[in-house]
Amino acid sequence: MPSAATASTSGTETSKTPASQEESMVVRLSQLDKMLELAGEVIIVSSNLSAISRRTNTGSLVSREMYDDFKDLSITCNRISSDLHRLVVEVRTVDMTNLFGRFRRLTRDASRRVGKAVRFEAIGEDIFIDKRLSEKIHDPIAHLIRNAVAHGIEEQSVRKAAGKDPVGTVSVRLLNENDTIVFQVKDDGAGIDVEAIRRKIVKQGLITEQAAAAASAEQLYDYLFKPGFSTVQSTSHTAGRGVGLDVVRDVADRLDGDVRIETAPAQGTTFSLVIPKISAVNISDSLVINANGILFSFPITSVVATASMSAAAITTAKQQGKAIMHLGRLLPLFDLMEVFGEPGVQYDEQLQIVIVEHKHRKVAFVVSDFLSPQKIVISEFNCGLRVIGLMGTAVLSGQKLAMVVDLPRLFELALGAETASAATEPEQTNQPFAEEESCEAPSSENPSETKTPAPRTSPAAVALPPEAPDSAFLLEVDSMLGELNRQLLELDETRDLQVADAVFRLAHSVKGNLTMYGAEESASLTHKLENILAAIKCEKIEMTSEVFDVFFDGFAAIEEVVSSLLKGIEPPRPPEALLRRIETFDRPIDSALTNKQIDLDKNTIELDSVGLFYLTSRRKQGVPLYQCLFDFDASDQPRFLVAYLILQRLQEQVDILGCLPSMTDIENGLCESGVKVLIADGTGQKDTLVKLEAHLRRYYGVKRFDVTSYS
Repeated sequence: MPSAATASTSGTETSKTPASQEESMVVRLSQLDKMLELAGEVIIVSSNLSAISRRTNTGSLVSREMYDDFKDLSITCNRISSDLHRLVVEVRTVDMTNLFGRFRRLTRDASRRVGKAVRFEAIGEDIFIDKRLSEKIHDPIAHLIRNAVAHGIEEQSVRKAAGKDPVGTVSVRLLNENDTIVFQVKDDGAGIDVEAIRRKIVKQGLITEQAAAAASAEQLYDYLFKPGFSTVQSTSHTAGRGVGLDVVRDVADRLDGDVRIETAPAQGTTFSLVIPKISAVNISDSLVINANGILFSFPITSVVATASMSAAAITTAKQQGKAIMHLGRLLPLFDLMEVFGEPGVQYDEQLQIVIVEHKHRKVAFVVSDFLSPQKIVISEFNCGLRVIGLMGTAVLSGQKLAMVVDLPRLFELALGAETASAATEPEQTNQPFAEEESCEAPSSENPSETKTPAPRTSPAAVALPPEAPDSAFLLEVDSMLGELNRQLLELDETRDLQVADAVFRLAHSVKGNLTMYGAEESASLTHKLENILAAIKCEKIEMTSEVFDVFFDGFAAIEEVVSSLLKGIEPPRPPEALLRRIETFDRPIDSALTNKQIDLDKNTIELDSVGLFYLTSRRKQGVPLYQCLFDFDASDQPRFLVAYLILQRLQEQVDILGCLPSMTDIENGLCESGVKVLIADGTGQKDTLVKLEAHLRRYYGVKRFDVTSYS
């Protein structure tokens, strides 16, 4: 079986064993969420058990022997709960291979549209992150890539004149740094024109000319993230579609992260999205504090210090309110209860303060007392309840309830920033902004190209609507499309028929799953693309840039359908223009290669052109050919479904050249008895079929598995 090419990565970041080297299966993310909730319940029970153990440490309430038993049980329960939580979090993680494959394709499409030569580099594809975080990060990264291609990378003639490589580079890098995940999008273009930003904000009346002249570069960069502050003169496929860098910052804010910009004239620009790992899960280590009898939970990673200090140490800065001195710096001081509009914390000579940090800003809060740090399980508020400055609740040991602090909103509330945006989800508009001046390097984008495509939505493995049939097929398609993108890009670079073979196999699996799910229109589109691949494999169609454009656009359309179905909304129809382009390549293959039949035990397996190609190819390679006849028990499931799943499992290890009933018949529900398949075993291992038989008998109810050699 052809092995999938692996993407190269660099760096010393921690990673797991690649998924391609381990057995895997599709699991609903909603089920993993439930597992995470149960792990949280175990942590709560463990915390309560620890509290009971501490209360019995008096020597009088229980015997010493019973206390020792309590203590041992508490330690064991804590260890098990921590291991369980760690395991569930790891199971929820995915590597970035599929997502980076989509970014690679996006860079290719964007560069072709603007007529620039751009290479894509990926670093950190083998790092694992939470599945939901990988979904949420797609759109901001995609927007940054489009901006880099359209506005960051110069025209080839400009780059040549500047002594630079005519081919620009856009790289996406993922870094695993302690408690944060860092996504970087870097280009080697002209850099951001700071003076252009200065002129623009003055022209738009956002700041006075004097204030703009005194503003630092970092302060000016903030205006790039203002809603409506687009940096393009007109809209196009690539950028300026009514959403700007404000979308990037919005996603970072919702993940309690930050966006940083580094740029240098003629050297390029780097955008870094710094996201705390805590944002991906609902269990975290926290410091619990008491304020007037109400318990609040602060993320332990944001707590700088706790202290008891004299009330006389409080100073009042002019027009800035109360403050305290900490390590030689004056920090604003707020009463935590007063921030929430409640009566303040009572204190006499001494007061308790907690100093917390968010996005390089430190603030001190007056509280009543501190509790021991502990691991908490966050229960977010229901959709109907929103409390600015709080994100939810947590059950502590002893069945106590704590309010979980939403640090970004709490800082806004305390420092007097606008909080209206925190109370409602941000609105995104599809109306393009007409701007007169670009703050980026000049690009070759065609100003007359103003068509606005439908916004790209990233596939999300969320719970499907109750009426969704056999959603596991759809989830598997979602995972296969990322690998298919990567293989297509490799095929575009190498034009290797073995890679075309791997792409065809993936496309065939995608078609089968779409058929089983009931997405007939998408299955038909995949079939047309599959036919073009078959013609390429038989060297009836040449691999040209136009053919690859059809492939990428076709599978992008299928991605849109899968994304919509996973979200429970009506999927879009394939664009008519795309279907017309496909028809120009989707020609019948030479009839001399079709309707070939091989007699197997008086029953006939009909081989199509692809099966015949495999047969000829594997014979030339000396790969062993076998006839397999299997039957199975499917008393509680449709026979055709079990047969399809068995064939899918076989195809993971060996090449299936043909089967009886045919795959098309099985996909259409026609499978009354056993199944006969002609396979080629290219694994080079003598016991492949033996292991497969054992696996199929154990997990798929196979009760007959006859194998004979075919010459």
